[in-house]
Amino acid sequence: MDFNVVSEMASSEATFALLFIASLIFVGRWFLRFIEEQKQENHEREQQLIESFKEQLDKSDKRETRLMVHLEKNTEQLESIADTLSGVERRLTSFETKVGNELEDVWKELKAKADKED
Repeated sequence: MDFNVVSEMASSEATFALLFIASLIFVGRWFLRFIEEQKQENHEREQQLIESFKEQLDKSDKRETRLMVHLEKNTEQLESIADTLSGVERRLTSFETKVGNELEDVWKELKAKADKED
C-alpha cells in the first residue's frame, strides 16, 4: 500500500467510525464484566454477613441460656438463704420467749424472798 491510500483511510470518517464502534464494544464488554464482578462480590459479602449474623444469633442464644442457668442457681441459693434466715428467726423468737419467761420466774422468786424478809 502506498502512502496516499493509507492517508485516505486514516482521514476517512468510516475508519474513525469503525474504531469508535470497536472501542465502544470493548468498553461495553469491560463495563458489563465489571458490573458482573461487582454483583458477585456483593453476593459474597451478603453471604458473609448472613453467616456472621447467624453466628451472632447462636452465640447470643448460648449466652442467654448460660445466663438463665446462672440466674436459676442464684434464685435457688437465695431461697436457701431465706429458709435459713426463717429458721434463725424462729430460734431467736423461741430464745427470746424462753429468756423472758425465765427472767419473770427470777423476778418472782426475788420478790418472794424480799416479801419473806420483810
